[in-house]
Amino acid sequence: MVVEFSGLAGVMAEEYARRAGESAEVARALAEMELPRSAGGALPAGGAGAVLSLADRFDLVTGMFVIGAAPTGSSDPFGVRRAAIGLLNVLRSTPALAGIHVNEALRAAADRFAAQGVEVPAERLTEAAELITRRYEQQLTDAGHEHRLVQAVLVRADRPAHGDRTLATLERHVGTEAFDGLTAAFQRVVRILPPDGAEAGADAVDRSPLTAPAELRLAESAQAVREALTGREDDLAALIEVSAPLVVAINAFFDDVLVMDPDPAVRAARLALLDDVARLARTIIDWRAL
Repeated sequence: MVVEFSGLAGVMAEEYARRAGESAEVARALAEMELPRSAGGALPAGGAGAVLSLADRFDLVTGMFVIGAAPTGSSDPFGVRRAAIGLLNVLRSTPALAGIHVNEALRAAADRFAAQGVEVPAERLTEAAELITRRYEQQLTDAGHEHRLVQAVLVRADRPAHGDRTLATLERHVGTEAFDGLTAAFQRVVRILPPDGAEAGADAVDRSPLTAPAELRLAESAQAVREALTGREDDLAALIEVSAPLVVAINAFFDDVLVMDPDPAVRAARLALLDDVARLARTIIDWRAL
C-alpha cells in the first residue's frame, strides 16, 4: 500500500496498529512518526510520536552519509535536507525534547548501525551535524533574524531550542549599555587567546605569578560569576545579569597588566587566567561574531 501510495505512510501504520489491538496512543505515535511531511507541515502532537519522528530522521540522515548519498548542490534525491529540516522543527517545537543534543542523537543512530555490522566513520557524523547546522542557520536567516546574531548563536545548533532562546535574549539585549559593555569585554579576552578558543594546557599552568591587584581582582570576579551561574551555565540572560563586576575587572586588567609579559611564566599565567574568563561564556554564543 505505502509503496504504491507513499502519502499513506503513517496513515496505514496507524490503521494496522488499531486493528492489531494496539492502544490509541501507540497507533497515533506510529502515524505521527511521518510528521512533518514538509518543511512547514504539521508536527507530532504527542511525545511518543515526536520521539519516533526524530529517531526516523536521525537514522535516515546518518545512513545516507554512511553510504555516500549526502546531498550535493541542488541534488538531494533521498530527501536528506528535508529530514534535517524536519528533525530541527521537532526539536525546536517540542519543549520536552529540547535537551536532546544533535551530535548525541547522530551517535546513537551510528551505534544502531554498528550493532548491525556497519561502522560509521566519525567524519561522516561531523558532516551530518554540519548539514543540520547549516539548515538551522538557513531557518533563522529566512525568519529575518540579523545575520551577525544568527552567527553568534550557531554554537548552540547542537540544541536548537536553546539556540532559539539565546537568540531571543540577544535580540532583547543587543544595543543596551550592559550588553555592549559585556560584549566588548569578552571580545578583548577572546581576541588575545588562540583562534580555537583555548590556551593549550591552561588548567595545568602555575598561577602563582598572578600577584598584581588587577589579576587577583579578575580571578575573584570570574569565580564569583562562575558560582552565580551554577546550574545556569548556558543561560545568556543570567550571565548578563551578574556580569557587571566582571566587565569592570576585565577592563581594569587590560589597562593595568601587560598580558604578553616577557617572562614566559607570567605570560602563561595571565593567558590561563583569561582562558578561565572565556570559559564562562564560550559555549553560550560566539562573541567574535558580534
